[in-house]
Amino acid sequence: MDFEETDPQTYVNECSNGIFSLLKKEYDTPRNRALAATARLKQMPFLIEQGKGNLSKPVRLYAQLAIDSARSSRQPFQRQFDDAGEDLSPSEKTI
Repeated sequence: MDFEETDPQTYVNECSNGIFSLLKKEYDTPRNRALAATARLKQMPFLIEQGKGNLSKPVRLYAQLAIDSARSSRQPFQRQFDDAGEDLSPSEKTI
């Protein structure tokens, strides 16, 4: 199968995995990891829009799974940002 054309989960997973990997891996201080994750999060709408353009034959089941996955990732993201971004100013927390 051509996942880029049929599976919206491809794009949702790229977004969520990219953010979680920056927050969870201890490659830098929590503050710097939160800043990197925030910068990456700002790029996600562009990736999602590109994905919408690529999805020429989306499979309904995959689309529903992608929607469910995106909706359920909000709380884990919030917890990770809260933990990593304690030192961020309000303007740095703005996405």
